[in-house]
Amino acid sequence: MRVKRLMSAISGHPGGAFGRLFFFLILAPFLFQPALKRTTQADESPATVRPQYLWPTNAGKSLSSSFAETRPNHFHFGIDVRTQQRVGFPCYAVADGHVTRLKVSPYGYGRALYLRLDDGNTAVYAHLQKFAPEVEKVVKAEQMKQKRFGVEMFFDPGVLPFQRGDVVAYTGESGVGPPHLHFEIRNDRGYRNPHLFGLTVDDNLAPVPQKVGFFPLAVESEINGDFHLYKTTVAAAGNGRYSVAAVPSIYGPVGLGVTGYDRADGSPNQLCFYGLDLYLDDSLYFSSRYDGFDYEETKMVDLDRDYRQRKKTGEAYHHLWKDPSATLAFYRQGEGIIDTRDFEPGLHYYRLVLTDFAGNAAQVSGKLDFKAQGIYPQVPEYSRLFAFFGRRQQPEAGKSAGSGAIQAEFFDGWVLFSVAPGAPGQESRLYLLEPYQAEIPLISKGGRLAGKLPLQPFPAGYWTVELQRKATSDQVTSQTASWYLQPVTPAGGWTVSEDGNFAAQFEPGDLYRTLYLRVGASAPPAAGGFVGPVYHLDPDDMPLKGSVCVSIDIPPGEPQPEKLGLYGLSPKGVWKFLDCDREKSPGSVSGKSPRLEHYALRRDVTAPAVTWLAPAAQVAHRRPTFRLSVRDDLSGLDDRSVNLEVDGQFVLLEYDGEARTLFGSPDQPLAPGDHKVTLTLRDFSGNETRIQKSLKITG
Repeated sequence: MRVKRLMSAISGHPGGAFGRLFFFLILAPFLFQPALKRTTQADESPATVRPQYLWPTNAGKSLSSSFAETRPNHFHFGIDVRTQQRVGFPCYAVADGHVTRLKVSPYGYGRALYLRLDDGNTAVYAHLQKFAPEVEKVVKAEQMKQKRFGVEMFFDPGVLPFQRGDVVAYTGESGVGPPHLHFEIRNDRGYRNPHLFGLTVDDNLAPVPQKVGFFPLAVESEINGDFHLYKTTVAAAGNGRYSVAAVPSIYGPVGLGVTGYDRADGSPNQLCFYGLDLYLDDSLYFSSRYDGFDYEETKMVDLDRDYRQRKKTGEAYHHLWKDPSATLAFYRQGEGIIDTRDFEPGLHYYRLVLTDFAGNAAQVSGKLDFKAQGIYPQVPEYSRLFAFFGRRQQPEAGKSAGSGAIQAEFFDGWVLFSVAPGAPGQESRLYLLEPYQAEIPLISKGGRLAGKLPLQPFPAGYWTVELQRKATSDQVTSQTASWYLQPVTPAGGWTVSEDGNFAAQFEPGDLYRTLYLRVGASAPPAAGGFVGPVYHLDPDDMPLKGSVCVSIDIPPGEPQPEKLGLYGLSPKGVWKFLDCDREKSPGSVSGKSPRLEHYALRRDVTAPAVTWLAPAAQVAHRRPTFRLSVRDDLSGLDDRSVNLEVDGQFVLLEYDGEARTLFGSPDQPLAPGDHKVTLTLRDFSGNETRIQKSLKITG
């Protein structure tokens, strides 16, 4: 298409046939270049000026995850090195430095080591099997001192120094996930792409785009005459090129997004690409490179990868525009928002370029039809609302326009109404009655009538709309629908349920933008120890910058308030224990949630179920391995409470949260003969399990 447009320009060149030939010869090398230029690393990032680190393990140079991949509520902070489904490969100091922090936990990173490098960066090694002997000794002493598996320790320079190439730990599968090494590079501000420091893998494979999405970004935005996301697949054209056949018509502010993945030699996993460019009419309109992000920006993955679509379909659309609330430094050029009102109407050409760190590229080309105006009438301005209201007629008493005729869908700062069509010959009108007054224009869309209205800050209260149907006989019937909206701004605030038993508190900085929240309540499931209603915060597809503190009142007369916990319904539909704090808000159970979701109180009166797996009652080995299976389906095992003693002597047990197992061995050999074994543990609701067993050592 670029060639066609240039040839058209050549044919109109004023220099006659000779001038046109000369012009063509000058441009020919640029018109018929190879399919895609393979950019070099130096084109994108001056890696040669950064320290070049040693590869962190000898398990191989194959990745299972790459930097900045999409994770729930955060970017992936580093790279995951494949370890052949095995544990125990040595991990090396990538440069000279000293250990500043060690953390051991049954969850998350499991065993993690933080190595402060002499250049000021920090290398992080996670999911380890064990530390180097001199480090393991220090950790074990602290665990025995605290009598618990999970510990965290900090060190001054010079206490645990290492030189480049020294073994600092061994790969494992502690914490979350199968065997692999999670490796990061951090500086004082945040996370950096390890590829920038020479930690790259063989890669001769280009990224693979899958879908392109077109997102309406304002109340006046339209795509193909609709007000929702429009998405389409791409077709491969060969040699790293892809095309989009559909030509969406757009009006107003619109953003483009793309789904896809990267590949690398010897890595069967899908990875994240490194760079994104958007060209509009052959001019660079937006550019990003996943070089790094600051600590306080980790949750901005919800602004860079469309949160609403991830929640609804699981698809991670990478935005090719900068959200107004995003401060991510990896946005290099352009805002990326296409507002058709700033361009000439008609066809425009876009090109998306996806690159990986090795310079392999994929290109997606397509066209857009910019409309001079939208199909929806001008959205009412609040300064003109009362003028619209003058056309409303008084309906006849007792006449209804039909049950459930009005539906509402809330977006960022505006609401879309969907109205069932009336009977043949009926005229339908939609009015906002409170907190302001306006007529909401309706248009026919998808077999229904659609109308939309911007939301603006106002005191908490009802938004009520009325649907009027007017027949040829001039008889007017009506139906109303109301939503109790509670605006909360980034400065913070509260929202409460209608019954007053549920409250959600937002601290300053917890929100990116003003949310118009609604609190709903529904009957709880019959089983599972639920106490009181299930509350839900809507719209639940809005991302949070921080968290929300939720409190639910303890019902009067509750016989066991100490057994109540706050639970949230995860995106996968599983109820998860959040907290059981009864001090923050006396008379309530409180906890923090990273997202807007469903919440409920549940009563947990059942102690953890423990199955003794090993050792048998009589063994020859004098340092037997204790192995137990633990299951608690509500609040979960509190790993801090685990206490195993043999003849009154503490034995450290490691807890594997994924496998739900405890295991460990005595530090010192047991003497031959009979021994008394006692195990106690509790869940987060304080329910305790106590087991006593006899063990005979024959060796």
